Amino acid sequence: MTGAGFGGCTISLVKTCDVDKIIDKVSKDYKKNTGISADFYVVKAADGARKLESEELK
Repeated sequence: MTGAGFGGCTISLVKTCDVDKIIDKVSKDYKKNTGISADFYVVKAADGARKLESEELK
């Protein structure tokens, strides 16, 4: 859990092949238990912050 306030947020690390299944299950359960529709943001890990060289900006 992360964030503040009612509902909060979770960061869930799941296998790519399970993303749709997890979203479907959590979405249904959350709506049933709270009456609120959940939002989902699917992201992938990246290399992180780094200095860009000027030739990369072109």
